[in-house]
Amino acid sequence: MGGKRHPPVEKKCLYCGDLFIILWCMKHQKFCCKECADKSQRKPQVMITCLQCGKIFSVDQSRKDEAKYCSVECYNESLPGKIWKVCPVCNKEFWVFKSGEDRVCCSHSCDWSGKRNPRYNPDLGGITICDYCGKEFPTLRSKSQISRFCSRQCNGKYFSGPNSFLWRGGTSTEDELLRNSAKNINWRKSVFERDDYTCQFCGEYEVELHGHHLKPWVDHPEDRFIVENGITLCKKCHVKLHSHIWEIEKEILAVCSYS
Repeated sequence: MGGKRHPPVEKKCLYCGDLFIILWCMKHQKFCCKECADKSQRKPQVMITCLQCGKIFSVDQSRKDEAKYCSVECYNESLPGKIWKVCPVCNKEFWVFKSGEDRVCCSHSCDWSGKRNPRYNPDLGGITICDYCGKEFPTLRSKSQISRFCSRQCNGKYFSGPNSFLWRGGTSTEDELLRNSAKNINWRKSVFERDDYTCQFCGEYEVELHGHHLKPWVDHPEDRFIVENGITLCKKCHVKLHSHIWEIEKEILAVCSYS
């Protein structure tokens, strides 16, 4: 059940002292923004100069004696005895210590790719043709027999309509497809946002809401997805409107800008 709307609350930020307005249900909030909340919990900072690049950076006061570099890259650059190499697979430049000078590739994935993999078999897998668009795409050799589509989009399009396991012979009417379409869902959401998710007749909120067409859905197909042709009603008011228990249609039309 919904309740009456409470007025917004004005509060003072505990960090910066600015006044801000917040919803009544969030009246216990102490800070005006996330930045002020983070700064209020941040430990005292100390400015330190990076020994590698000379950049000045901040660290917690508890780490002032151990922090010497501003980033991992600067730390790696400062290490002595490095040997630079180029990966033959991805052409990426990387470094190793003298003890690892026999290393050839930059990573495990490059080291085990293609013919470098001891399980490589040129007679298996390789290139597969997509069952939907006919595009050739590479596959893992272990999945060459089960990979059928080049992407999830092709997989979804292939198994839609008669190919779907949920297909029931096309029993859905054109009207049902339109009412359940993404276009109608977006229209209803836009109407709710414009009306602040509040019934425009009784003022209830936090209840089941319906999007009502001011110009009927059946008689005016050209106005079905126009936001100005919609109004937010709760389920109770919407049912009473269509059952003519209340003669409120003229009152609703009077408060709407659509004509």
